[in-house]
Amino acid sequence: MSQAATTRPHGDYWAGYRFTPRLIAGARSAVWVVENHLPLLARIDPGSGAVSGPRRVGHGDPAGRGAHDLLADGDTLWIRWNDGITRFHPPDGDERWFDLSAAGLAVGDAGVWALTGDGRLARVDPDGVGFEPVGEPEVRRHSIAVGHGAVWTLTWTHVPGGSTVSRVDPASGRVEGQLPVQGSPRQLMVDGDAIYVRVWRRDSNGRVEESLLGVDPARVEAIAEVRISPAGAGGAVRDGVVWSPDGDLYAHEDRGAPSTARCFDARSGELLDSVEVAGWITAMAPGPGGVWGCLERRGQSGGAVIQLAPKGGTRTIELGDLDVSAHVPS
Repeated sequence: MSQAATTRPHGDYWAGYRFTPRLIAGARSAVWVVENHLPLLARIDPGSGAVSGPRRVGHGDPAGRGAHDLLADGDTLWIRWNDGITRFHPPDGDERWFDLSAAGLAVGDAGVWALTGDGRLARVDPDGVGFEPVGEPEVRRHSIAVGHGAVWTLTWTHVPGGSTVSRVDPASGRVEGQLPVQGSPRQLMVDGDAIYVRVWRRDSNGRVEESLLGVDPARVEAIAEVRISPAGAGGAVRDGVVWSPDGDLYAHEDRGAPSTARCFDARSGELLDSVEVAGWITAMAPGPGGVWGCLERRGQSGGAVIQLAPKGGTRTIELGDLDVSAHVPS
C-alpha cells in the first residue's frame, strides 16, 4: 500500500478516492490498466484514447495489496494476485479464478506459466481452469519469462553476487541452456529479438548501476549490454528498443514533474529519443503503437497513462474521471 494509505486515518483515505493505475498491459486490441488498491480494470482504446470501465475482477484483497502482475496474451488478460490468478477474456466477458499463490507469472508463445512458492514451474491451463507443475522445485528461482519457444528463469547460484539465466524446454521442464550473470539480476524481459536481463552492479566507487543484458535466445549467449541509469529506473523493451524513465522508481521522495523518458537501441545503446513527461512513470509495458506507462503526478489525485513512441511524441490519457465510488471500502 502506498505511503499515503498508511499514514492517513482509514476513514479519510477513501474519501474522494480516484482511479490510480498500478500496472499496465498492451493486448492485441486494447490497453488495460489495473487499479492500485482496488480489484478494478480499465480499458483504453489505443486508437481513439477512449477509456471505459472500471470493471471489477478477482475477489479483492482486504489488505488492499493490489495485483502483482497484469499480462496480455492476445486479447486475454492474466492477473496475479496475492492468493490466486484471474483469467479474463474481454470479448465475451468470461472470467475465471484459480487458487495459486505464485511468485511470478509470464505469458508468451510457449503458453502461460507460473513460478510457485517453492520455485517449481507450473504450466497454466490456457482456459484458466488450473495448473500443472513441471520439473523439480528450485527455491532459488526468482524470475520467469516466456518467449522464443521456451520458458526462461533467473536462479540465484554459486556465481559470486550473481544469478543464472536458464532456457527451459516447456514440454519436459529440462534446462536446455544456461548463462551466468554477474551482479544482481532484477527482471527478465522478452521481445521478438532477444531475451533481456535487468541487472544491478556496483562500480569502483560503490555506486549501484543498472545494465540491460541482451541474450541470444537460441545460443543462450550474451550479445549486448547497455547501461541504464539510474538503477531502479526499470522500463520496457519493444522491437529491439528499450524505454526507460530517468528516475529511480524506489525514490518516492524525489517524484515530481516533469521527468524524462529515454529511448535506447537495445543492442548499441544509442540514444534514439528523449521526451519530457508531465509526471513520473511507475510501470511500463509494450502495446499497440509503442510503449505505455502508468503516470503519477505529485499533488494530483487520480492517475493517467502515457503512450510513448520513438520520434512520435507522447499522448497522455486521463483516468481520474472513472467512477470507483461503488468499489471503495465502506
